[in-house]
Amino acid sequence: MIENIEVNTPESVATPKPNLGGPSSPEGRAISSKNATKHGCTANTLILEHESVEDYKALAETWFKVYQPKDKLECTLLEQVVNANWYYRRAEAALAQIEATFLEENPNPADWTEAQDRKILRHQRYKTAQMNLMNKAKKQLDDHRRIEQIENNRNTRLKIAVDRHKAQKKRQEEAEMPLDQVLERMRRKATELGFRDENGNPTGKKG
Repeated sequence: MIENIEVNTPESVATPKPNLGGPSSPEGRAISSKNATKHGCTANTLILEHESVEDYKALAETWFKVYQPKDKLECTLLEQVVNANWYYRRAEAALAQIEATFLEENPNPADWTEAQDRKILRHQRYKTAQMNLMNKAKKQLDDHRRIEQIENNRNTRLKIAVDRHKAQKKRQEEAEMPLDQVLERMRRKATELGFRDENGNPTGKKG
């Protein structure tokens, strides 16, 4: 259910990020961190300042309605799918905004500078990487459900086989039962149903 999702703002959320390379020096990491906050594509924060908690909840609600998780494990796996989808949408929006800005500055992409081309390429990689993470998270959930369904089907077939064996064994025992035991069973059954009293006399009840 949607209540199982904890929205963390603006605290960091542990989410896998693609290894796209980056600066290793403290100065370089500081600059990179500022850039991550601007476009959000490499940020760990689940909800950025310009994003809406309600939009996140609406996205989560959509996924939960589709999958309707049955237990805590499925809720956890589905939360990973929701978060991955959210990060993918962020990368997609960032790329669209950059492309729109560049097109406004220069309508002909062929005339864009090398720096602009590199920026577009970098954000395309962000988008692709987040799509891969989203697909991976979804595959984990789908695989879990498929394995669970296989196990449920196996248990169902096993139960049917056991019940069939018990019924067959019962029929065999009845077929081999001596006549006096068969008659005694019939008398007990008639008493249970009210056709005979405890002494075996007919009660006059009609079936």
